[in-house]
This record gives sequence, structure tokens and C-alpha cells, in this order.
Amino acid sequence: MAFVAQAVLQRLGTFPHTVLVPPKRSLQLSRQISLSEKVEPNGDGLLNFLFYAKNRPAGTPDRQAYDRMSSAFSQISSGFSFGVFGDKNGNSVTLNFARGGESMVPAVSCGLGLQDLLILLYFILVDQQPLLLIEEPESHMHPDMQRRLLTFVRDETDKQLFVTTHSNVFLNNALVDRVFFTTFGSKIVVDDATSTASILDDLGYAVTDNLVSDLVVLVEGPSDVPVLEELFRKLGLLSRFEVKMWPLGGDVMDQLDLSVFAEKYKLIAIIDQDPESASVRKRFEKKCKENSIPVHRLRRYSIENYFTVSALRSVFGNQIPATFATVDENVKLSKQIGFDVKKRNRAVAREMSLKDIEGTDLAKFCDRVRTMLGP
Repeated sequence: MAFVAQAVLQRLGTFPHTVLVPPKRSLQLSRQISLSEKVEPNGDGLLNFLFYAKNRPAGTPDRQAYDRMSSAFSQISSGFSFGVFGDKNGNSVTLNFARGGESMVPAVSCGLGLQDLLILLYFILVDQQPLLLIEEPESHMHPDMQRRLLTFVRDETDKQLFVTTHSNVFLNNALVDRVFFTTFGSKIVVDDATSTASILDDLGYAVTDNLVSDLVVLVEGPSDVPVLEELFRKLGLLSRFEVKMWPLGGDVMDQLDLSVFAEKYKLIAIIDQDPESASVRKRFEKKCKENSIPVHRLRRYSIENYFTVSALRSVFGNQIPATFATVDENVKLSKQIGFDVKKRNRAVAREMSLKDIEGTDLAKFCDRVRTMLGP
């Protein structure tokens, strides 16, 4: 620990102010009114804060914080709302939940996931500490709610979060910056293991997890996955649906038994144009047709040929030749700029907007995926 402390001080100059939200959280469902009560990471005091903030004048900081929590809560929980009400027969306040336009019911009659969500939202949106540490944010939460929470944090906040988790939802490379895997043996080992596949394997998740997917997208190789994940995230699909990517192994794709996939999963495939392996792709397309699997073949050489020059420069800076002004759709990108960008595909895709692919067949593929997933 002394080594870690020394490394932090060398990098930052001082220890950052943090708050640690523990795995065992317990929000009081009824509480004596005490408007000056401090909110603790385990949930103590939150009920009084909500009651106080709700009754502040519109436009004041605390009322704005309450409104932000209320809006985020409804978004992440798929339409639930919360209410805090005083008891006219005593000096207490109670917590209630409702779904949509239905009547409020006591929180004790609802799932613990809604209570945990309220605690997490307070420290994500209201608490002023810049660094938030959360243990097991998935506790009591349905996977869909976990996914929406992670998407909300990624898209709607700028607070730095570190989470410890056993949930594969929080290992989604499209929504997190880094993943570290910790093992306990004769010593504690922390590995930078941002590759989701290796982590899932060590955690015991298997291919059968795809059975719960809304859609499985068959892609040529692992470098295609982050690009599509970023596009699907920008479309809002990853917060609403479970979309799995399944790399096919490039030029061995035509040797796979697609009947195994087709029997169990809702599928769509996307492959490169790459004329150097045209025969492989034709055989793969034929197998897809035999198994009623829709397949989209890109019109450009590969998915990297949809990158914009500005996005490439944002990630690689001066590595991109100053004379490079346009991506040739039909020539391998590495031949055009002198190096392979595949290892940074996610970073480049994050620099792009949906407008950058507007009017292309890649955009049409994304629209088809959205249609297959439903409204």
C-alpha cells in the first residue's frame, strides 16, 4: 500500500478527495425529520436530504439537484418515480415509489434496486467529491437497469468513477475506459485487462451468456467490435438492449458451422469488402443465406475506411501525414497512412459522430440493426 500511495503522490501531487460507496447500502424508508442530517455513503441521511431539497424554491441549488436526481431516476429505471412525504401525525418522512402514472406505494413494497439507485445517483450527481468509488453497483439491480446506469454515467456526467464489480454488464468496453482484473493468491495482482473476453473467461461467463442477448452481430474480427459498439452507443441501443458481438476469425469465417448460431440466436452479420479474400466472403455469404442469416457486406474496403481524417488526427496527431486529406474508400487504410490503426479503433470511433457516416451503407446497416431490435 505504501508503494501505491507513493505512486499516486508522484502522479497527482496530492491525494484526491474521494467518497467510497460500500456494497451494503441501506436507505431508510421512514425517518424522523432532521433537515441538517448529513448524507452517508451507505444511504443514511438521504431521505432527509430529498425531503429538504424537494421543498426548496425552484432554481435553488438543492432543488436543482433534486430535479436532476428525479429525471435521472426515471430514465434509468424505465419510468419509475420517487416521492418523499411528511407524516401529518408525526415528525417523520417516508419514501414511496410509483411506475409511470400509477399511484405511489411505500418503498418497502418495492425492490431494493430502486433504493440502491437513489443512493448511487446522489453521489454521482449531487456530492461534490470529484472521485467516486463504488463497490458492487450492480447489487439488487436488474441487468437492464445496470446498463442504463452505466450509459447515463458515461454520457451525462463528467465525474471520475472507479467501481468493483462481478457483473459482466459493467465490463462493457463500449461504456468504460479501462478494466482491471484483480486476483488473490500469495499476493494481490492487478492487471490492466481491458479485453473483455479474457475477463469474462476468468469470471466464468461463457458463450451461453449470449442466449439472453436481444441480438448477436457476427463480425469479421475483434477490431470491428469497438467501432460498432461506439456507433450503437451513439444510437442509444446499448442502454436499451443486450447486443453481443461475435468475431468470426477473418478468413476462416467460411469454415464455421453457422447452423449452430442460427438455431439459438437472433443474428445479423457484417463483413468487409476486402477484395483479397473475396472467395472466402462469397462462401460465407452463401452459408448465411442457407441459414437465413442477414448479412451486410460493406461497400468500402474495411470498417476503418469509414473513419474521418479529423477523427484520425484527433487520436494520432502528427502521425497522420500532413498531406493526407481524404480516406480512399477502396484502399486499405494502413497503406494510405503508413501504419495500422486497429488497436485504437475505439478511440477513433469515439471522435466521430453519427453524421460522419450519414448516407453511407454503414449507416444503413446500423438502421437495420435498430429495426431488428425493435422500438
